[in-house]
Amino acid sequence: ADPPHPPPWDDTTMRRIDAIGIGLALQMGGWLLYFGLGTLGNDRIDAGIWSQGLMVVLLLILLLLLA
Repeated sequence: ADPPHPPPWDDTTMRRIDAIGIGLALQMGGWLLYFGLGTLGNDRIDAGIWSQGLMVVLLLILLLLLA
């Protein structure tokens, strides 16, 4: 008899569409931070620097919470 096949979806794997969705969500979050900081009066350079810094901090917090 053949051994049973593993299920096609395993909770430990990531599908391509999941990775695309996470990437798009992070991109949209960065844009929102950038334009939000721009509307608060920061110039483009400062808004870019602060939005990147905030995204790094938020991603590190998220990774620490999920670990």
